[in-house]
Amino acid sequence: MFHLAPQHSSRALSERAAQRSEHLHAVREARAEARARRRAAREGRRSDTT
Repeated sequence: MFHLAPQHSSRALSERAAQRSEHLHAVREARAEARARRRAAREGRRSDTT
């Protein structure tokens, strides 16, 4: 976790929080996709998930 300076406006904080959660969601999705691809490759199948 990171400490926030008191001079930050609440609007800036909420915007930063939104960007952060958006980024985390994207990372989670990418990891899940990579995991599925690896699993399919391990089973000897080509995974076409688009």
